[in-house]
Amino acid sequence: MPARVGPIAVAASAATATVIWPDGKGRPCTAVFSLDPGKPLIASILIDGRQVVGRAQPVYRASTGKRRGGFDQFFDFPPSHPDGTRSFLGDFKLPRGRAKYDGDRLDMAFAGFKLGIFQGSIHYIFYPAATLLSSTLVSTSEPDTAYFYDAGLRMAVDEDAAYFGCSGASLTGAFLEGFVRSPSPA
Repeated sequence: MPARVGPIAVAASAATATVIWPDGKGRPCTAVFSLDPGKPLIASILIDGRQVVGRAQPVYRASTGKRRGGFDQFFDFPPSHPDGTRSFLGDFKLPRGRAKYDGDRLDMAFAGFKLGIFQGSIHYIFYPAATLLSSTLVSTSEPDTAYFYDAGLRMAVDEDAAYFGCSGASLTGAFLEGFVRSPSPA
């Protein structure tokens, strides 16, 4: 895909698609997506040259049930339906990606996502002067479906990180406190 310059610029090579935009404070932001199906989709996200996300794969899970009285019926308690509820873990196999502008916004879409009865593309929508990315997903043709989903990122860590007794430098952060160990002696 050719490069486009504006509030949000995008360029692609055979291996990556790169999005560059300024945040509200004028700091440069960069998102690099891998186009290699064998690698995590999000190669990196940088703000002002500092990596905040690296080697991340989107992870989704969902639970679904049947509505009585149509999709917009709210107080029908789907678990009591004879079909019960179902749970699914997302599966993503990238065949292709595309970039599409909608005014000054950029929609990066990556096909190949399935989540049980849902299928389609993962979309990351970039807005000028924002560090927030919007992520949208898929659709289903199954009628009267209630759903609940979780979304997140599974990230790889550097070889020198001290996860689960591996040797290397220790990491800090409240969310890692229970998992980080001191470096193993050599």
